[in-house]
Amino acid sequence: MENLGVEEVDLIELRDSIQCSARGKHQNQCWRLLRRASEPCVTAAVLDAERLRVALCELHVLSGTRSSRDLPLSTDVQNASLLGIFWSTALAQFVAALTSGHLIAENEPVGLVPEGLLAVEASPSQDVVVLVSTRGELLLMDAELNVIERGTLSEPLSPGLSWPTAEDSHIIRVAWRSDGNLFAVSYPGQDQRVHVDIFRSPSLRREATAHTEPLVAKPTDAQRTPPALDLVLCWEQRPGGMLTVATRDGDVVFFERNGLRHTRMDMHRKLTSKRRIWGLSWNANDMLLAIGYTNLATDAPDSCSRKRIDLYSFRNYHWYLKYRLELGSSDFADNDHVWMAFDFTDPLLLYVYSGTWASPHERMLRLYRLQWTISLNAERDDTLAVIDGHRVLLTPLRRCVLPPPLYAFDACIPANEADDTIQYVLWEKDSLFAISSLGRWYWLRRDGALVAVQAPIPAVADAAAKQVPARDELVWNPELGMFMIHPIRSISLAGGRLLYRRRSRLLQWQPSNESSTEPARTISTDCLSVAVVSSENLIFWTTPSGSLRYHELGIELDAAAERRYRTESERVVDRGAILVAALGDALRLVIEAPRGNLETITPKICVERKIRRVLRSALDANQKPDMIALLQLARKHCIEPRFVVEAYGPKRLADDTDWFLQQILNAWSEAHVAEILTQLIVSLNEKEDVYRHLVAGFVAQMHAVDPERFFQAILTAYITQRPQADIDAALKLVSKRFSAESLRYISTIARKPIQELYRAALGIYDLDLAAKIAVAGRMDRNLHEPFLESLRQVTPEALRRYEIDMFLTRPRAALGHLLEARKVLGPQVDEKICRLVEQFDLHHEAYIEVEKIEHESLTQGLWHELALRWATRLENKGAHLQAAHLYAMHGALEQAAEAYLAGGQAPLAIAAYLQKDHLIGNEHDFVSFLRRLVETLCNQCQWEVAAQILAGSPLAQPEEALQLLLDAHRFQAALRLLTTQGRGDWLRERLRPAVISAAEERTTEIRTSAAKYHERAVRLQLVREHRQQLQLRSTGDFKNPNVVTGADTDSEVDAIASEIASMSTFTFGTHSARSKSSSSSSSNSSNIHSGMAASERSAAGKATAKTRKKTKRKIKPGDPHEELFLVEYLRRLEPTPALRETVQEIAECLLICGEYRLVTALQRAVKELDETIANWKRTLGVVPERPLSPSTPNGISTY
Repeated sequence: MENLGVEEVDLIELRDSIQCSARGKHQNQCWRLLRRASEPCVTAAVLDAERLRVALCELHVLSGTRSSRDLPLSTDVQNASLLGIFWSTALAQFVAALTSGHLIAENEPVGLVPEGLLAVEASPSQDVVVLVSTRGELLLMDAELNVIERGTLSEPLSPGLSWPTAEDSHIIRVAWRSDGNLFAVSYPGQDQRVHVDIFRSPSLRREATAHTEPLVAKPTDAQRTPPALDLVLCWEQRPGGMLTVATRDGDVVFFERNGLRHTRMDMHRKLTSKRRIWGLSWNANDMLLAIGYTNLATDAPDSCSRKRIDLYSFRNYHWYLKYRLELGSSDFADNDHVWMAFDFTDPLLLYVYSGTWASPHERMLRLYRLQWTISLNAERDDTLAVIDGHRVLLTPLRRCVLPPPLYAFDACIPANEADDTIQYVLWEKDSLFAISSLGRWYWLRRDGALVAVQAPIPAVADAAAKQVPARDELVWNPELGMFMIHPIRSISLAGGRLLYRRRSRLLQWQPSNESSTEPARTISTDCLSVAVVSSENLIFWTTPSGSLRYHELGIELDAAAERRYRTESERVVDRGAILVAALGDALRLVIEAPRGNLETITPKICVERKIRRVLRSALDANQKPDMIALLQLARKHCIEPRFVVEAYGPKRLADDTDWFLQQILNAWSEAHVAEILTQLIVSLNEKEDVYRHLVAGFVAQMHAVDPERFFQAILTAYITQRPQADIDAALKLVSKRFSAESLRYISTIARKPIQELYRAALGIYDLDLAAKIAVAGRMDRNLHEPFLESLRQVTPEALRRYEIDMFLTRPRAALGHLLEARKVLGPQVDEKICRLVEQFDLHHEAYIEVEKIEHESLTQGLWHELALRWATRLENKGAHLQAAHLYAMHGALEQAAEAYLAGGQAPLAIAAYLQKDHLIGNEHDFVSFLRRLVETLCNQCQWEVAAQILAGSPLAQPEEALQLLLDAHRFQAALRLLTTQGRGDWLRERLRPAVISAAEERTTEIRTSAAKYHERAVRLQLVREHRQQLQLRSTGDFKNPNVVTGADTDSEVDAIASEIASMSTFTFGTHSARSKSSSSSSSNSSNIHSGMAASERSAAGKATAKTRKKTKRKIKPGDPHEELFLVEYLRRLEPTPALRETVQEIAECLLICGEYRLVTALQRAVKELDETIANWKRTLGVVPERPLSPSTPNGISTY
């Protein structure tokens, strides 16, 4: 749908680049377009036979630099012609090929084919060169000019083939495909017909030969003679492209790589006869095909050019003639050299050369920069004008969008001017100005009728000047004698200008309030085409990646919004699709696909703007808008219906709910109205946090207006509710008018299986509805019917609901119903409540609910039981303080004391806290709590703290506290207690006897331990000797293998074994240090606060008899593990740190009491044990781990 024009022409003179003799007879030239260093390079070579050289001119297109050089020739090649040139990557030089077979580099000849050459061509990468000799042999050479493969053509060459001349050196032509894998050779055969062979590189295997007859011919082509091929050929640029070959009658045919003809691309309807094609070239994206030909028509006027280049565009299997380049007048001779080629990368850059080196002023290379334009009459029905040769195809897009090549009507050049073609079209209101390639202009009406013909050039220039500024600008260039088209540079809109540089794909916006010197804000850097909806101040553009994007002009965006506009696309289109027009209704865009099809799309932003515009106009006029029509428009274009609500205002619609529902009822008979209402509710529920109250108002009003007609909408509102569907409300609604269709609707929309709906019906305690769902869902009757019947037999109702909740695993609801049933059934359900609480950890909920019941006691009953269970649970979780409060509040004083201590609270602080906050009701209970606290402290061996509580208020039992410390052998704490209480008389009466008794017990214990240590050490020594003797007897003395053990050795082993057997059995256990220290002290006191009794009770409570039996083992002589147990037994007989502290404390107290004799006896016992342990460790080879008998501050050696 686009037209083609010339944006600019670069003229490059080559007059001074190559100096040739004007009198040379054998002057011919060769042109190549090469890619060197990622830059296109045009290279021209001219054979100057008179000066014996080949003159080269190299032009770098991007940089504009040029260089010249000469290739010297020898005298034996004076009559040869130049076939071609190529760049040798190995030699880093140009190589010229002559018809004589010589390959000449810049410094010297580099090759020779004795029989002569007819064609030479290098691959696109210049790393492989193919040569065709005069005998029809193919030579494939690598970059170093070494022959790597040889082959032959499928047909012998024509025997009458003449030697190439300077005027026509291309008797055989070679064309490479862009990927370098295939190349085609066209040549005349013996049958005087041109054949085309396709070869694969580098194997030189012949893939196919082109067949002019189609594989499947159309009925209309049955009588048509197959075309006769010509030598001119080229490949498409895309990978796997087709081969394009010219015919002798001026046609062009296409072949696949397998040699089969592609008839759907034939161009015989567009090309006329009486012309000869001399060049073919595809552009970089295969959208344009350039056909260079010589006009051979005898009846052509003198002003007609003889050599032309036609540019064709192939869209939707139709060839459009878009532009014609006139290369010269009829004064040009037939031997004037012409050459053309499209650029490798730029699809709109065409290189053209036409002239002869004999005329220096004709040495001109032209670079045509083409440009696509769109000719649209936005003021009248958006009529689109498309150039197609001598016709202009017209289509009013606002009224109809026809797929190309169809059109609404056309305008044609008169028949007597059929050789002329249209190049440019300009709109001026309802008139269309068409300018032809021969300088004529035609004035046409919008319907295609011809008004006037052939105005002079100035009139055409005046018509171009009348063009609207937003359109393309047409300028007459008198130097070139042709029109130049300047595409859209800027579009003036409200608030600024839109700047679009199509060649660089840059789209910018220049606000009018900014200075013209300020840089414009870049909207896009990959813009392929643009369409502007000026009424909405919107711009749409397509990208090469296939995205259609939009931007609102005249607004300032932050960085986040800019990134969103650049990354989010309105929709995805085909890669390479272009925007043809934005129609005048400000709603639709016309897009042309890469293959040529037209597509009308309606962007969501345009629909949203239209909805807002309609609502705004209705509100400004104090009228109610047609919400049904707007919802239908949104539904048609896949826009969320809640957008209409957002544009109208949720609060306003909530106030107009009656009017909105009445509008729905009035249009109920129309198609899709009920469905529109349902979709609106679903869309609103997706934003539940915003429209919750609006949907609730809809549901309430629909219940009040017509619940029967709005049944589906109400049901949809329940089951699409967010974040979770209200299945219970939906089932309650369905229970009133149950149907299998409604049940399936709920199951489908809410994505709930029938089994889950059955459980939901049980959840609302509707047994009849559950039975109906089970029947409709074809559930097993043997499973649900007995269960439902058993539930109907349960009374009261609260207990029945409890059973349902337990079936559905809803423990909190079950607890509530069970407590409600307790009001009727009494304490007989208390056991169920406790079991439920323990199973689902509902202690807190149950405690709070039971607390609300009147006449519940703190110390008995259900509340007391739940409190104790909850406190136990909290204690297991580590919340000791909370558990202690509950224990204390409900009278469990012993558990409260343990929980307080486990929580890390200081015992004295606990007592002060309880006394301050009155958590324990009376004085007697507080004293009982302190007694329990003292007992707990004794169990935890916190003797001094327990003694402080006993001695303090309100217990005031210092004697009992003193006895507690003496029983626990905490003599220093006892001394501090005596000092605090001021009872020095108790030092002689109570403390001295207790210290003497403890010293005597410790002395006896230490001596007993020394005797046991000696006995077990002797036994360990005998066990080790026995083991060593047994090893010697079984293996012999490993130091002297010649010595054999005899009877003496056996007698020694037996003697040791008998001595070990005579020893007694000992018991080995795993007692802790705490148990040993506790069991070592004894007391006859029966008081509950006795330290030893408390310690023994604690040990008895924490280890059962079964556990103690498991932790002891009797070791008999000869036990295989006897040695290990003996070593561990000796280690445990060594004094522990706790025992050392106790002995040190006793020694210090003895010194205070003046019992020096007992101190000496204790010191002697300690010394004996130390020496025993040290001696045996040296004997047994054990190094002591710590120093023995550390000294006290008074110099007494103790533990």
